Formats: sequence, structure tokens, C-alpha cells
Amino acid sequence: ELSTLGAADLRVGLVVGGVARREQTRELRRGVHALVATPGRLLDLVDAGDVDLTGAGHRLLLDVDHELDLGLADDMRRILDGMDGDAGEWRGQTVMSASALPAGVLSLAARYMRKQRATLRMTAEAGAGAG
Repeated sequence: ELSTLGAADLRVGLVVGGVARREQTRELRRGVHALVATPGRLLDLVDAGDVDLTGAGHRLLLDVDHELDLGLADDMRRILDGMDGDAGEWRGQTVMSASALPAGVLSLAARYMRKQRATLRMTAEAGAGAG
């Protein structure tokens, strides 16, 4: 699908639990432009020295509210803090998505997103989806 977007040469890595780590690290060593990861497996690879988060320019966190519901707040903070590098300040772009904005999501956004952050709230119109 990436070729239809003009990104045929874009290499995307996928690291998730339940898949052999060896295959995933081999793919990462070949180099990737983007990495899609679950928090637990990503931290496994960081701890093993197979992934360095400080070189990333963008970070996209999907379903943040669900991740927090699963008890992954500490993992998410550790990943985000690891991306900040030695200077302790993230200079790239951060995008978060959530279907709800409980206090935990707002707290993460306040800590890890720039002050110029924007919140987009979407609501369904009456009768939307019917028919």
C-alpha cells in the first residue's frame, strides 16, 4: 500500500510480542524508516541494545487510553523518556490518538507534547452511520 502513496522505498519494521525476536532484530539491523511496536517488545529490544530510540524524529502513539487501561503507563513513559535522549527534551513531532481523554491521557499529553499542542474532538452527528 505504501507504493500507492509514493513511498515504495520506505522500510517499516514491526516488533510485537509472540513473534521470534531474532527475526525482528534481523529486520531492524537492515535499517527501517519507521518502526511499529508494542510497548513490551520495544522495551525488550531497547534493553537488549537492539533499538536506540534517540534518533527518531516523530512518534505516534495510537489508542493511548486503551494502553493506559492495560496498565502500560510506566512502559509508555519509559519509552517516551528514552526518546528524549540525554538532553531530556524531545525536538520531534508527537501525535497521540485516544477515543477518550481521561486524566491519564491528558497527563501524558501535558508531559510529552509541546505547549502548542492541539486537541481534535470528533463527535458523531445524529443519524450518522444509519442506512
